[in-house]
Amino acid sequence: MPSAKDSYMIGALVVVLIVFSLDVYVCSTNSRTNSLSRWTSTTTIFGAISKTVEYLNVHGTKVPIDVLEGLRCAEGQLSKLVEILQQFSFSAWLKRVLHLLHQIQTVVLKLEKSLSAKPFNSYEYRMQVVVQRTLYSSDKLDKSVYLNHEWLRIDYTTDISTSVMLLMDECYVKLVGSSQDSPCIISDSCWQLMSKFHVRGYRLTHEILYFILGYTYGCDNVMKEHVSDSQVSLEHIISVLCSNVFTSAVKKYETGLKTGHDEDLFMEQIIVCSLLGFKNFLKPAWLHYAIRLQNKSSGCFSPSESDQHLHQQSLTKTMRHLFIERKLPNNCFLHMTSLGLAFLSIYLRHLLPTQLYNVTSAKDAVNWNYITMSISTSTHWLSVYLVLGVFAASCVLIIVIRLKLCYKNRQGSLLSTFKLFRRQSQPLSARKA
Repeated sequence: MPSAKDSYMIGALVVVLIVFSLDVYVCSTNSRTNSLSRWTSTTTIFGAISKTVEYLNVHGTKVPIDVLEGLRCAEGQLSKLVEILQQFSFSAWLKRVLHLLHQIQTVVLKLEKSLSAKPFNSYEYRMQVVVQRTLYSSDKLDKSVYLNHEWLRIDYTTDISTSVMLLMDECYVKLVGSSQDSPCIISDSCWQLMSKFHVRGYRLTHEILYFILGYTYGCDNVMKEHVSDSQVSLEHIISVLCSNVFTSAVKKYETGLKTGHDEDLFMEQIIVCSLLGFKNFLKPAWLHYAIRLQNKSSGCFSPSESDQHLHQQSLTKTMRHLFIERKLPNNCFLHMTSLGLAFLSIYLRHLLPTQLYNVTSAKDAVNWNYITMSISTSTHWLSVYLVLGVFAASCVLIIVIRLKLCYKNRQGSLLSTFKLFRRQSQPLSARKA
């Protein structure tokens, strides 16, 4: 049998190993919990979206083209979220999301009727084809962008004049088709206009919107036919454009979004590249900032409180044509509100499954490395296996030590028996000697 000292040593070793394993498990769990706590709760996001939809239901008809684009984006995001929730037993959330989706679709139908009542030769009537479908959205957030510091040092054009916007509008219409024309018509002039790398601001985000519409209407193969050798591939073009967008967004956020123009563009940048599957654009701090722009009572979005006059002036002079800003009472801006709805819907679509299941999967396409910065599910299970493994190893160690001690005791017992046998086999005279 092992001595008391040996037993104490074995016990102490087992306790240390088990405590270490539990510490690893608890730390990994706390890491996930703490990283999730950095995000605005999905209940808050859901409530913010509901208030915005209510606001647009009342005021959206004032600029229906503008508002419909944000609604179509939100409709697509919530539809994908419903597909995810239907596969699991979260019926309460599923009912809430379905109800919100129905509200959005009701507003969409209302605004479509408003558009169809416009004069036949009006800009709104002609452009309604651009917002007839739910906007494309990548199934996964599995692409990465990079910071293009060289792009920042070059003075690229930010031309977003009315003439340029009219040309871009015509390219949108040709791409999506109309009652007279089939979709996916891409002229050389439109391709050159929409695939320029050396642009910034709204000009850049509207180029990316062209590719989103291309995917929405199934024109990706036609777009690939126009890719030149220097552009490498369609995926390369989109990656470069979104890397430039990411570089601009990061720099603007770090140096401060000083005007309403900056804030409006910032949300648009995040929306267009998130739809194309770039995971770098979903950040807790960016979500917090956008939510602060919402009027909690009305649900609309407006520039930050500071330097209010400058923000209003900047926003109303953006000179966009497809997306025309309109200021309403209570300092509400329709384009910014439409963007706010799309922005929050994208975050809800990707964050809700994360907070519900605390895992990543191909279905929800949430990447923990870039969204929650937490330890992945595989690490969680690895820590569980580590606890079980250490426990099993401790048991084996105890058994081995006990067998070794028993073997030594048995050896000593056999040796004593052998010596006694030899002594008894000797003559009496030899034993006395």
